[in-house]
Amino acid sequence: MALEAAHMAICDTRIVAGQVIDSTVIWSARAGGPAGPGGARPDTVLRRFSLDHFGSGFSSFDYLKALPVDDLKIDAIFVRGIAGNAINRAMVKAIHEVSHMMGLKTVAQYVENTATLALIRELGIDYAQGYAVGSPRPLAAGVN
Repeated sequence: MALEAAHMAICDTRIVAGQVIDSTVIWSARAGGPAGPGGARPDTVLRRFSLDHFGSGFSSFDYLKALPVDDLKIDAIFVRGIAGNAINRAMVKAIHEVSHMMGLKTVAQYVENTATLALIRELGIDYAQGYAVGSPRPLAAGVN
């Protein structure tokens, strides 16, 4: 559905990334099915594929080793309040370091202020998602 919307918005689908939550991928992997949405391998449908909400729910580095993903989106539960929580900071750093060893890019979700943005930059996180970097907008608005 997102790809259809991108085509209708005359958007370059080579820059559109898909994402799926970890519990869906893990359930599919346990059932012996393909990891992607709709039964397709993500890398045959989209140029990039992200595992969303990593660190919450059922996520595991063990499952991550077998999944065809490019980006790991660090769950907001670890990013929110990172400035005042040393444990969350250490967890985000660890997730980022392991991800990079696996050749994955990291995305910090829920980056809502400049203090959080500065900290995730300091930790080396590749991308930020949240109001500190921009507001959500319709796909039809295009991509800059």
